[in-house]
Amino acid sequence: MSTYRPFECKDMVWTALSMALALFYGFMGVLVLWFVLFDFGWMILLLGLPFLLVQLAVILGADRFAKWRRRNDPPPPRSSWARHHALSLGASVGALAAFVFLWAGIVFGAGR
Repeated sequence: MSTYRPFECKDMVWTALSMALALFYGFMGVLVLWFVLFDFGWMILLLGLPFLLVQLAVILGADRFAKWRRRNDPPPPRSSWARHHALSLGASVGALAAFVFLWAGIVFGAGR
């Protein structure tokens, strides 16, 4: 039996926003990887690394603070399955779309 609650109307907006953000994130992640492997992407990766480290520190700090704040509170209710997995599904679909566009040459304007 699943521990997720049923999908409700109030989950629709957050699921759609998460999917849209993740689609963009997955698509751009593959493009940056493509540039890292075949072009000047090492420069993008080098310039973006400090931002990623700061983001990681903020996320870990916020998580620790949130756990400290609710250490005596009951755990929050579970979300729906679609809302919980929207980011990972959206990033996967965005990455797949980027691979398809790169393979077809659409991103770089290659014609047949």
